[in-house]
Amino acid sequence: MPADSPAVVLRHAAHHIRQLAAKATPGPWTLWDRGVGWEINELPDTHDGTTFREPDARWIAAMGPQLAEPLAAWLDDVARLWNHGSISRRTVDHAVTIARAVLATAPTQEKP
Repeated sequence: MPADSPAVVLRHAAHHIRQLAAKATPGPWTLWDRGVGWEINELPDTHDGTTFREPDARWIAAMGPQLAEPLAAWLDDVARLWNHGSISRRTVDHAVTIARAVLATAPTQEKP
């Protein structure tokens, strides 16, 4: 199977997501308004001083490690269905777009 086939890209992204989540502080992540910016707290009562704009902090917290396994499982399912020819091209295209965005953050040696 070519390295750039949808199934390969989807499975690689699913694997990368699982690796990232395994190294991240477990969620859910919470927010704290510091008055000068929003901080993301991975653990209760931890503050490292890094602040974000409120919309960015809310987005990061919402997309925390708690979504890793459902997202990775969905990418794996789309890859499996693609191989069996039982999924719409539009769904595959959306999944590949997400997979490529995830893989764009991966170190070069991890990319397919």
